[in-house]
Parts: sequence; structure tokens; C-alpha cells
Amino acid sequence: MTDSPSAPQGAPEQPSTPAPPLTPLPPLSPPAPPVPQAASDAPGASGTGRGGSTAITWLLLAGAIVVEMAATLSLKGALTHPWLYVVVVAGYTGAFGLLALVLRRGMGLAVAYGIWGALGVVAAAVLSWLIFDEQLNAVMGAGIALVVAGVLAIEFGAQQARRAAAASTATTAAASPVPASAGPREGAR
Repeated sequence: MTDSPSAPQGAPEQPSTPAPPLTPLPPLSPPAPPVPQAASDAPGASGTGRGGSTAITWLLLAGAIVVEMAATLSLKGALTHPWLYVVVVAGYTGAFGLLALVLRRGMGLAVAYGIWGALGVVAAAVLSWLIFDEQLNAVMGAGIALVVAGVLAIEFGAQQARRAAAASTATTAAASPVPASAGPREGAR
């Protein structure tokens, strides 16, 4: 009699039987309907969403603009005072960091960058006129007005888009979901 390597000594031999087939789990209950978001809480809203209050988001954007302006003005000054390059690097780094925080808090990119860029253009024109005695004439003033009007148009358009998205979300949430049936529907072939 030879011993089988897989069976311990003294244990009776068991006939091998196949495992029973797996049965599928019953279907889960239907998912809960989505909770409608207010227009100001929608992702991409100007200053709200994932991160908090609108006022803080706008203050962060204002900080990004001020820091970026300090860096830009220092860039002009660094031509004669090289130590200002430290302010340039720190300023641009800080400005992009603050802009990233603004975007993380949910402000739309078009709105945030549009305001940042437009106010930067306006501030650069006015401050370089005041500090560096650069030219600022009526044509440049009209261009500044057009830049501001363009940014306002982007903001108003973003507000309309948020209202439309909120209305669409509310309409979708109001429609009750149809529970999934356990079996196939008749005539669905």
C-alpha cells in the first residue's frame, strides 16, 4: 500500500466533488436621486463649490493680482536694481499659488484668469504711468475700458451658465428614478 502525499495518514479518503455554481446577488436598491445644488454651489461657480465662501475666494484672487503686479513692476525695476529679481520670482510664484487656490475653491478658469489678466493689464498701465512715467493716453484708456467690459461679459456669461446648470440639475432631481426590475421586461427584446 502506498501513501498518497496529499492525504494525511489515518484520514479517510474523501471523494472530490465540484463546488456548487455561484449564484448572482440580488440587485441593489435603486440609487438615491441626486441632491440639487444651488447655483452658487455648482462646481465652477465664481468663488464657491469645493472650497468655501465667495468672499475668501475673491480676496485670494485680489491677492493674486496684487502679488503679480508687484512682481511685474519689480521686473521693470530689476533692470536697474538686480536685487529686485528676488521679488520677481517670489511674486510670480505667489501669484500662481494664489490663483491655484482660487481655482481649487471652485471659481471657473475663464472667470478667474480673465479677471486676473484684465485687472493686471489695467493696473500695469496705470501704475507704470504713475511710477515709471510711461505714456497713458485716451486710446489706451479706451482699450482699458474694453478690457474691463470683456471681463464683465465673461462673468455675466458664467453666471448665466451656472443658473442654467442649476435649473437643469433641479429638473433632473425632480424626475423620480424608475426602480430597476429583477428580471427582463416583456417585449424588451
